[in-house]
Amino acid sequence: MLNKRSKTYKELGKELEDSNELAVANFLAVNPKAIIRPLVVRNNELVIGFKAEEKYS
Repeated sequence: MLNKRSKTYKELGKELEDSNELAVANFLAVNPKAIIRPLVVRNNELVIGFKAEEKYS
């Protein structure tokens, strides 16, 4: 769920490359803009992000 293309990650999150899940979760809790969006729950299924070519289909 960590968006490595986000400005927040590029500025603050580089040290997370070799971190464990707890460190990443803590980073995301403090920096929610680094979460891949959108997060959508559909039919008990979590859909994370989108593919640009599918966005307007």
